[in-house]
Amino acid sequence: MMAGMQKIAIQGIKGAFHHEAAQKLIDGEVLECVTFQDVFDAVIAAKAAYGIVAIENSIHGSINHVYRLLQRHNLWIAGETTLSIEQYLIGPQEIAVSELNTPEAEVRTMFPAFAQCELWLEEHLPLTKRVELYDTAFSVQSVVDEGEPLTVAIGGKYAAKVYGGKIIEGPINDDPHNYTRFILLTKERQDAPDANRTSIILTTGHSEGALYRALGAFANAKINLSKLDSHPIQSDTRHYSFYIDLEAGVADPAVRQAFDEIRATGCEIKTLGSYRVEE
Repeated sequence: MMAGMQKIAIQGIKGAFHHEAAQKLIDGEVLECVTFQDVFDAVIAAKAAYGIVAIENSIHGSINHVYRLLQRHNLWIAGETTLSIEQYLIGPQEIAVSELNTPEAEVRTMFPAFAQCELWLEEHLPLTKRVELYDTAFSVQSVVDEGEPLTVAIGGKYAAKVYGGKIIEGPINDDPHNYTRFILLTKERQDAPDANRTSIILTTGHSEGALYRALGAFANAKINLSKLDSHPIQSDTRHYSFYIDLEAGVADPAVRQAFDEIRATGCEIKTLGSYRVEE
């Protein structure tokens, strides 16, 4: 964990999974934001020294909006962490799940949480009204504040602790192997001296085999790639940019050699960060 008490922007409110991720990475005062764009804006405007955003979920894959924001803005990835995501049914008081299976009852959470619990909801609460909100922790806070026994939320155990909610059932996510990867953003470039991961956006040239040659440069330098994700370029629907994670620091001579070789082919590289990932 990084030292120093600083302000850190998170998507959601205290008790959210983003808040948990922030606590694993850095000590700081939380700045609550509604959207990922708000997090980026807060760091760009220096309202927060750092920002936390989810970038990938093991079930639903890449969070494309965050990739677009990384391409659009010049923020630096200074670290990352991964959380095991467990969703719980949380209410203002204890109640049997069977009592909630009625059209008069309501369950609140954000869209990804509904998707992660779809099978459980269909089996246990098929009649219950679903209300989509922007954040799991906010959903928990709202049902606790309102105190209506038939109004419940789906969220994390930490949110229940923060807002005094009662865990009715859980974990209720359909896949027990549910993980989300979060990245730590900052305005100033930070190259960790012990970095073991570098994230880049590669934009290939218009020549045939450009991507093949670029990937070959990494192979020749014996650099392992842990992620390769394509994203369409909005201004050119026939071409793509590629988000790549390298298992090496940017200061590694092999990385510099590969970058020089790739740029010589007409490809562009935007380095997003070179940071330490604990195994």
